[in-house]
Amino acid sequence: MKILEISDFQNTGGASIAGKRIAKAIKDLGHDYIRISSDSSVPQTSLFVGKKFSILADLLNIAGLTFWTPTLMKKGILRQFRLHLQRHQPEQILFHNIHGTAWPLELLLVAMKYAPTTWTLHDCWSFLGSYYPSHSEPPKQQTLQKLNFFWKKVSNSNYNFSGISPSSWLREQAFSSLWSETHIETIQNPVPNSFFRDIDKHSARTALGLNPNQSTILCIAGNLAEDRKGGRILNEILESPISNKAQVLLVGEEKNLVCNNSKFVSIGFVQDELMLRMAYHAADLTLHTAPEDNLPNTVAESMSCGTPVIAFRTGGLPEMIVDDECGWLVKNLDSDSMIEKLWKVLAKKDLRSISMNARKRAHSLFNERAVALKYEAHFQKMHQFSNL
Repeated sequence: MKILEISDFQNTGGASIAGKRIAKAIKDLGHDYIRISSDSSVPQTSLFVGKKFSILADLLNIAGLTFWTPTLMKKGILRQFRLHLQRHQPEQILFHNIHGTAWPLELLLVAMKYAPTTWTLHDCWSFLGSYYPSHSEPPKQQTLQKLNFFWKKVSNSNYNFSGISPSSWLREQAFSSLWSETHIETIQNPVPNSFFRDIDKHSARTALGLNPNQSTILCIAGNLAEDRKGGRILNEILESPISNKAQVLLVGEEKNLVCNNSKFVSIGFVQDELMLRMAYHAADLTLHTAPEDNLPNTVAESMSCGTPVIAFRTGGLPEMIVDDECGWLVKNLDSDSMIEKLWKVLAKKDLRSISMNARKRAHSLFNERAVALKYEAHFQKMHQFSNL
């Protein structure tokens, strides 16, 4: 099967990481897979406004006619996308996030006219206009009106459209909103097989500048200080006497975090996979402080490395972590409750059984081939509907 994926970015953010892993897993089954994005370095797989548009936009700005710019941009993007469809002739189209580049939703209408189209959700933006129902900036009324009009148009069409959600929680959010008439299947995002390979804990700690004989807590996110990712709660935890019990390893952008304690070791934002695996293996446990989340890559990666996670009982996290079996879930969304759970976990002398269970759980949920086979079955089902 020839599959064309469209995503705002290939190299920025958690959704792009998940998309890249899904693409690899499906390719490994032998399918022809093309990725279209705004940041592709190859013209044949890039989608962006060109020099002609930039020149015209500048002229409109000089003339005081900037209200025409969004319309012209939309026409340019849709035209480029049609050319991509004609060039690649896909049998299946897969959408990921497109809001990062402000691409028009009408891309979906163009796609559905061409081939069966599926949208893999990574957050609630496509139907709520916001990342999540809470703990995110609320959508503008104008955005909600546009979304409502667009999805009514889709639901009234006869095109073959479906959704995939990495968690049942996100699936229910979509069902209870503007995707109520859409067929949505829950398929978790994959984790590369390499994350299931062992790295010696003491060696990993030494390589990262940690004390090899001291308990280690990992805190990891793209932006550790971002409130949506639990930055405020993490700050409060770091200001507690946490360093009396263990050393802390910080991975991610850390501006505005409290990091002046000598037992806080920071290695910044990490893209290298081996370095990421070393960070997970160096830790005894991972703290995930986001107050609402879908199916975070960091939690899946940590579990795959055999490092159990403490997280809030929110969003899709209870679908990943079985409390007290392969990790720990905290009911109340506050730092005091997280710290209390952390002290109890650190008091345990042996976390080996929890660690083994975390890895087993991860393998059952995030195995590359198993996820790819589910995607393949979903696409085949959509094609059967098209042929009825």
